Amino acid sequence: MKITLVIFSMRSGGAERVMSTLANHWVTQGKEVTLVTLDSSQHDFYPLDSRITRIALNLAADSPSAWVALKNTTRRIIKLRQTFHQSKPDIIMSFMDVMNITTLLATRGLSVPVIVAEHTNTDAFPPPGIWNKLRPLSYPWADAIVVLTERGLKMATQFAPQHKLHVIPNPALPIEESNTPPDLDLPSPFIVSMGRLSPEKGFDLLLKAFSQCNEKRWSLVIMGEGDERASLESLAKNLGIESCVHFIGNIK
Repeated sequence: MKITLVIFSMRSGGAERVMSTLANHWVTQGKEVTLVTLDSSQHDFYPLDSRITRIALNLAADSPSAWVALKNTTRRIIKLRQTFHQSKPDIIMSFMDVMNITTLLATRGLSVPVIVAEHTNTDAFPPPGIWNKLRPLSYPWADAIVVLTERGLKMATQFAPQHKLHVIPNPALPIEESNTPPDLDLPSPFIVSMGRLSPEKGFDLLLKAFSQCNEKRWSLVIMGEGDERASLESLAKNLGIESCVHFIGNIK
């Protein structure tokens, strides 16, 4: 069986981690796996089995205007369609809302089953602009739509046919014995929080809550990177807890 997986990038992130897990698992099961991103492979964070065919389209340019966005999206759709013709998959799976819509547009008319997966809170963080209007128009074209929770399924009925929705939680993988813990010298006790440093993760709320209940002087370790790091570090300083909060970046 030939499986083609599609995601915007393979940088550090939860959906990206699940994508790498699925790709590595399926290739060990004898499947032919192709993993396609719009982003460059230079930014790949998670290790991939050498038997996986990795295709980076290098089409992750910003779109500062509607006209540029239209041109960029058209190029991506055309290039994705060409890639699907080349990889000749038996099934295509896409992750994340905008990438899902782009993939469904690129596969329109092709006789290949397409599965799309949502990995965010669709109510709180809908796709931007025109993409939010395109989602209910394009998602019925998918053969199956995967969400992570029962609550996610209820939210997804607003833009997807219910009979195509399936709840499949993220896998919980065992810790490998070879994994080495990060080299941190912290006083006990401490709390660890992990995730992308972006608004939807709510690290600002975590810092505010931590500042109000840290009477015993615990330490807070935040693992992850993102655009919000500088503002979160500034918030920790303003809350007077910078000495107790440790931002240590990405950890594999």
